[in-house]
Amino acid sequence: QRALQRQLFDGGFAGISYPAEYGGRGLSVRHERAFNEEARRFVVPDLGVAGHVTMGPIGRSIVAHGSPEMKARHIPAILSGDEVWCQFYSEPEAGSDLAGIRTRATRDGERWILNGSKIWSSGAHLADWAMCLARTDWTVPKHRGLTWFAVPTGAPGVTVRQIHQINGNAEFCEEFLDD
Repeated sequence: QRALQRQLFDGGFAGISYPAEYGGRGLSVRHERAFNEEARRFVVPDLGVAGHVTMGPIGRSIVAHGSPEMKARHIPAILSGDEVWCQFYSEPEAGSDLAGIRTRATRDGERWILNGSKIWSSGAHLADWAMCLARTDWTVPKHRGLTWFAVPTGAPGVTVRQIHQINGNAEFCEEFLDD
């Protein structure tokens, strides 16, 4: 599927509404919708739920809020299929209540050290990177004090385990962040 995504990218049909300077076409969302409508009749890349969040909320968040360096590094890789991302948001004690996040990030010089666990991350076992929410400020109200981090899923201290469900599906994962 990644090879197929690369073909789509090389042909100029990936990221139609993403900025041209980062590998997209710089066209409107209407253009992208029209392409997607027409492409339904053809074999197109299917990177699963992780692919959906990669091209949707994660890629769009990086375009909207990432530094120019982050955009230049990750957006072309996302559009070409070289990077698949997932979300490290939900936690065992908090579920999807982001105000209840306990995963912490502590500053250590120029780096951040993350500790905690995440759960129900769709497609994390196939992802290269995760958009991870962690608490960086414990002195403010719970809905504040959160920072998102780009975490390589293969980094030392990151453990990703598939959750095998009763129906045989294993798309959801749990993750442990240890230093």
